Amino acid sequence: MIRAKKTFYFLLLVCLILNYSSVFAEGGPDALPGNAPPESPAPASFYDRGLPPEGWKSGTLWIIAVHDTRKGGDSYLEIDWARFYCMVNGQPVVMSGEISDNKTGIYWSGSWPKTPWCQGTEERSDMMIDFTGETALLPLHEWPDRVWHFGSKRIIVPDDASRCYSEARIRLSGNALVQLGADFWIDDKSEWCPDHKCNISGFGSDWIGATDEWVVIGAGRR
Repeated sequence: MIRAKKTFYFLLLVCLILNYSSVFAEGGPDALPGNAPPESPAPASFYDRGLPPEGWKSGTLWIIAVHDTRKGGDSYLEIDWARFYCMVNGQPVVMSGEISDNKTGIYWSGSWPKTPWCQGTEERSDMMIDFTGETALLPLHEWPDRVWHFGSKRIIVPDDASRCYSEARIRLSGNALVQLGADFWIDDKSEWCPDHKCNISGFGSDWIGATDEWVVIGAGRR
């Protein structure tokens, strides 16, 4: 798992800017605004853009997962794969996915306090993800007061892409809650900078509740 300085600032920005109104509901089974954890500033799906702004080059998929403390019991998130697509000439092209070293598409990870939501740079902690049998297993209940945050490698969006979107094949059990989305960056190497000069929101799904079966969820699939 790569933990670089740019990852640290990316995690901070994503958590701080996720405060958008719902445009359309998207996700997967049991994907409803009512599933959102009460601490989240983004309780419903949003769609700000499907491509980087003019002159920008890059994008990345992200996933946020939490344990729902309103209920008792354990919670787990298991990830088979996470993919970031761009539509080129009317066809979906996988820009990032199982090419990561762990075969899931998860490239970076970290966690932040749930209350206040993802605030405090000194409060960021590494996450230990169990990669077993080429899947990622996250015991969310072990850190019930944390926001688990992770995602794909940043990629260059093709110049002729018409839009991009995110998908993930996951299995949720117990009181797990998950939100899927993407951000866009000025390029694939820049670090975080203030005032959204290097990084800006793309889209996000509604919160998905426990599925107990493998399902494919999506965000940005308009």
